[in-house]
This record gives sequence, structure tokens and C-alpha cells, in this order.
Amino acid sequence: MKPPDQRLSPRKPLRARGLLTLNGTQRLHVNTFDIAPGGMGISLGVQLQPGQRCNVDFAMFHNGKRYLLHAESKVCYCVCGGNDGFKAGLQFLEVDEDTVTTLTEFIK
Repeated sequence: MKPPDQRLSPRKPLRARGLLTLNGTQRLHVNTFDIAPGGMGISLGVQLQPGQRCNVDFAMFHNGKRYLLHAESKVCYCVCGGNDGFKAGLQFLEVDEDTVTTLTEFIK
């Protein structure tokens, strides 16, 4: 039996590279796989701890324009992704208003 979807809003696929910063110093390269105004899914080579705080920076294209986005985030889950390393869900904690607008328009 499949568990109920716990997402608060719809997500849209987003394939991009990003940079995750832990503890203000440790930087990890990540790949995004989906995004919503309140969070995103990433894949990476190391396991993160739920509740861990981080910053995520990534670029995305929308309507022919490139956007550089930054969000203070919290790890909601991190599971083994097989040969792809780990898959993690991030909840955005602090995002500026322009980023929220960009993400909302992208997801429509």
C-alpha cells in the first residue's frame, strides 16, 4: 500500500544542477528533480539527516530567461536512490518574494 502524498502543493519536474551548503562551509553538488513554491527534490552523493538546515542555490530557465535562485532550507527526508546515491526532499524556510513569484509562475 502506497503512503499518502504529504506534499502541500503541486510540484513540477526540474532538471538542474545546484549547490547545497551545510553548516555554512561544506558544499555539495546536487541535481534537482522537482520543485514547488515551498520545496524541492534533489539527488546527491551523500546522505543528509532529516531536520538538517542548509542553503540551496540553483539556476532555472523560465520563459527564455535564466534565474539564479537561493533558498534557506530544511531536509525533510533522505532515502537511498540506488545507483544515483540519495534522494532528499527540502522544505524552503526563507525565500525572497521574487523567488516565490518565479517558482509560482514556473509551476503553473
